[in-house]
This record gives sequence, C-alpha cells and structure tokens, in this order.
Amino acid sequence: MNTATLRQQIFLTCRSLSYLKDGDNVRLLRDDAANKLFNRPEPQLSDVERSRLLNYLRTNKPQRVFCTRKQSNTVRNMAFEYAIFYYDYTHITMVNKLGATMQPEDIKLMIQEQYKNGSYADLSPKVKVTLFEQSANPKCRNLLIDAGLRTSVGKSTIFYYDRMTHDEADYLIKRFTKILAKTKMIKPLGVTNQISNN
Repeated sequence: MNTATLRQQIFLTCRSLSYLKDGDNVRLLRDDAANKLFNRPEPQLSDVERSRLLNYLRTNKPQRVFCTRKQSNTVRNMAFEYAIFYYDYTHITMVNKLGATMQPEDIKLMIQEQYKNGSYADLSPKVKVTLFEQSANPKCRNLLIDAGLRTSVGKSTIFYYDRMTHDEADYLIKRFTKILAKTKMIKPLGVTNQISNN
C-alpha cells in the first residue's frame, strides 16, 4: 500500500474503534497507538511502521480511556482560574456604572476580585466563553503538546475537557497547580466551584 492508502486505512480503523467519531478523537487514538509502539505520532512514521501500526490496531483494538468527571471538572476549573489571572482582557469590553468603557486592566482587576469573593458567577456568558477560548483552552492544548501527550490538531480555541485521558488530566492538574500557586488564587481541589464554559 502507498502512504496515502495506509494513512486512510489507519484513520478509518481508528474511527471504527473510537467511541467518539469526531476527527480530533480519532487522531488522538491513532497517535496514542503510534506513541505506544514507536514513541512518536503517526505523521512521523515510515510506511513500514504505518503498516505495523495498522496491523496492531486491527488485532489489538485499543480503546482510549477517558478521565473521570472529577478530573475533568478540576482541570476545567483550574484552567478558568489560569485565564482569570493571565488573560490580557483586550478582547473583552465592559462598561462601568457611569457608562464609560473600562480599560483592560480595570476589567482584569474587577474579574479577579469577583473570583476571589466567589461572585464570578455573575459574569456574562460571553466573558466566560472569551476566557475559555482565548486563554484556558489554548493553554491546555499547548501544555499537552509541549509535554508530547498530544500533537497539534484542530482549532486551538476548542478543548474537550471530558475527552482527556487520565495521564493528560493528571499532567494538567500538576502543571496548573504549579502555575496557580504563584497567583495564590488556587483553592483546595475538592473546594473548587463548578464552572461551565458555555
């Protein structure tokens, strides 16, 4: 088989094995198997290695095991805390009580104060979505790519917290714990409030 046919067969086999049929999840399953066999993602393999990978996928039928809901929620909450502290707020426009447009630094201080007081639930959904898409989601993806746990696939603004493996979730929790310890904003893991990114 030529390279294109091998890659297509690997993708189709992974799609048939994958619980979630979207392209990102199929690629993650494919690259998990390639990393397990060859310590590198599928795009970096030779045709001989791709042939071995295809045989492995067809005979062993590996499944991608997702993280627990608690891990997913913990990573989501920590990523949101990261966004609150590190986002530059230039893409968020807010008006104060006098009707004047607030400066990004004022918005940042206000949102951080709301978070510390536990009243950040009053933030508009648009602000939450912006914080997730512009800061939290890209940071999660970049941390996993830098650690070699994922390859750069799809939009950087999208991150599926419930589709992480246990290893990915554990890694992100450790990294965010270190990052957030500097901000002194982190709460004990069992105490974090539930935050949705919609």
